[in-house]
Amino acid sequence: MRGQMWMAGIALAMVGCASTSSSVRQCSQLSGLYEPSSCVQEEPKPLTDLQLPDGTPLAGVKLLTVEQKSCNEVRIVSSGRADIVLRPDDDDRVTWDDNGALAGGSEPKNSFVPIAAAMRSFREWRLSRSNSGTGLTYSDAREERGMALLLIPFRNRIAATCEWIRVAATSLIKP
Repeated sequence: MRGQMWMAGIALAMVGCASTSSSVRQCSQLSGLYEPSSCVQEEPKPLTDLQLPDGTPLAGVKLLTVEQKSCNEVRIVSSGRADIVLRPDDDDRVTWDDNGALAGGSEPKNSFVPIAAAMRSFREWRLSRSNSGTGLTYSDAREERGMALLLIPFRNRIAATCEWIRVAATSLIKP
């Protein structure tokens, strides 16, 4: 009887350790001053309006400061624009993925278009450490799914990935 209690206690401890280790979040340190650089289209249809996580256009941005003091908050600052504050703990659409990248997206939007019987569209973005150097890689993608008038399903995806080159140590940009 006493051996069974020990086994039960060990089993509970192992379950507790497993659940604790799976909830540990992996996040990358993204802080730095970056200059948006080359972008590559991932799909045949070009993404002409690349957007930052808050939906503002990336076009015209010369420098970006990424400030990160912890995994709970990442702030993106650019001259002449409002700060973008991303809080993975408070916003269920912003998370750290399994590779330590910050990822997010928009709520799916449903619409009815005369050409399509029903359509659902959404946007997703991803900010991660670059594989080629000390910069960051930023991806922006939009996807539309629906049914055409003849009830033929369709899926359109447009996406682009841009490299942000590290310029210097983190500093605030003054407007």
